[in-house]
Amino acid sequence: MAAPTFAQSVTSERYSQMAYPSQLKLCLSAVASDYSGGRASGSVGAQLTERFISGTFKQIGLRPFGSTTFTHSFPYYHYSRDSWDFVQCDTIPLRNVVALLPATFYSERYVIVCANYDYIGKIGDVIYNGADDNASGLTAMLALARMMAAFARREECLNTNILFIAFDGSELDMAGSRHFVSNMGIDPQDIKCVIDMDKIGTSLEPPSDNPKYVIALCNSIFPQSYKVALQRINLREGLDMCIDYTYYGSRDFTALFYASADHYQFSRKNIPSVMFTSGINRYTMKPTDDPDIIDYRALYDRIKLIFSFMLWLQ
Repeated sequence: MAAPTFAQSVTSERYSQMAYPSQLKLCLSAVASDYSGGRASGSVGAQLTERFISGTFKQIGLRPFGSTTFTHSFPYYHYSRDSWDFVQCDTIPLRNVVALLPATFYSERYVIVCANYDYIGKIGDVIYNGADDNASGLTAMLALARMMAAFARREECLNTNILFIAFDGSELDMAGSRHFVSNMGIDPQDIKCVIDMDKIGTSLEPPSDNPKYVIALCNSIFPQSYKVALQRINLREGLDMCIDYTYYGSRDFTALFYASADHYQFSRKNIPSVMFTSGINRYTMKPTDDPDIIDYRALYDRIKLIFSFMLWLQ
């Protein structure tokens, strides 16, 4: 795998124009609006979001994967006890949305780019919109899908298949990613990298004195060459970001936070996996997690870094 070149820098700049902060704000504000009702799994708001994602995939020109549609539906069984101590079972319909950008020529190798789109919905009459958690990750994933699809059409040199996945059920013990990994039909050894984006939209909790940052939590089999590539891209693109591979320097919190998102299900299969995040903040899991806390310029820079990394992985 070659180091990034100047030509790749020109290419990344051309396609990153498709993810300007104003465009990101439009997408994120739609996903995290009151109209979506907090996107709780099984809710009308979650279904509306799923249709928005599948419609975007279709408009971009991606293909369904492992199905005739982008949406992969499956039941989630939630067990509880009532006041009489009887066990009750509620069935919640979950919907992963999966799209394939195929390699230009036949390949059995894959890169997976993912983000969850569900959230906690309402508590009482209060809507939890989850702008950072995780409308920001979904917005980044859709932007990357648009950019990579345009690159594939124009350059005709995509060497690796790319799967874009919007997971449902993340708030239900990562039920969506568990289901996908158990049924994906891909040899884990054929997956070069899993890139997950979870709470990637703020600049409220930098891990250093540099306000421009991204936290990249990865497993032990994430190659050192991938980290070197990320740093070279960071320098070449003039992003001047602090890329921190720990969760604020704590080994215990790094392990805990790494295991809290959907990429972890792939990591358990010994697949190189990384989660890009801006960390938790004072708005996380609160009804004040609204679009006005998002730093759209920072989100754009992080998308640009990940897009160039995806080009390098080709």
